[in-house]
Amino acid sequence: MWEVFGYDNEQNKSFTYKCHRVVLATGTSDSPNVVNVPGEFSHMGKVFHCLTGFEKAIEDLVNKNADFVDDVRAVDPVLIIGSGFSAFDAAICARNYKIPIIHQIRKNAISVERLLNRVYYPEYFELKELNELQQSLYKQCLEYTLSEIYMVWGKLYVKLVSPEQEVVTHQVSLVAILTGSKADLSYLPLSYQNGKALAVDPTKEIDSKNNSIHINPSSHEVLKAAQGLYALGPLVGDNFVRCTLGGAIAVTSHIAKSTH
Repeated sequence: MWEVFGYDNEQNKSFTYKCHRVVLATGTSDSPNVVNVPGEFSHMGKVFHCLTGFEKAIEDLVNKNADFVDDVRAVDPVLIIGSGFSAFDAAICARNYKIPIIHQIRKNAISVERLLNRVYYPEYFELKELNELQQSLYKQCLEYTLSEIYMVWGKLYVKLVSPEQEVVTHQVSLVAILTGSKADLSYLPLSYQNGKALAVDPTKEIDSKNNSIHINPSSHEVLKAAQGLYALGPLVGDNFVRCTLGGAIAVTSHIAKSTH
């Protein structure tokens, strides 16, 4: 038997559920990764660690800047840091409004287009083509490192260090640091060590790409926990919505079969 304790903010009171089964589906985006550079947390409304906030700032930037030069919006570029889908989604968002983009990517990162089908996700492939044909709108900086974010007379600047250790300064409108995030599983029993004890490699933190919760793939039941605990979504490495639906069906099927 599992006990779930929580707090209802609307009714302003605590609650407790007792149940035979619990499904973990809280994702891995609770604690964004940081790059630990000067100025990273000094410019609220300009530097973002989540896609949602960045997209809202892009809309505000568009509403304040309607002019174009050579079919590119007349604003300072946005700097996007990250090699995963969130970073590329941020680039696509800015590209759709014709906002110039500087995209810092790890050289050894797995190319997004290698993971996707061009027929269903053409926008990711278009970014690569833009990097080759129209760098005034989209430019990739492979293996560059962000070293500082600072403000001068109300203008935002960033310093990037090239692989050859050359320091390059850019004036930018916004910065999106989208280098992944970690799950917060502190609500689990203490013996599960914030989820580490449930992972494929219990010596490392839960990671949706490299160290997910260890489950039975046919039922999604957690292998290293007491009976009745399930997990799905990014917690088990399923980072696409279509995969999450399959996990939900697997859990539901297993529970239904177990009750008869």
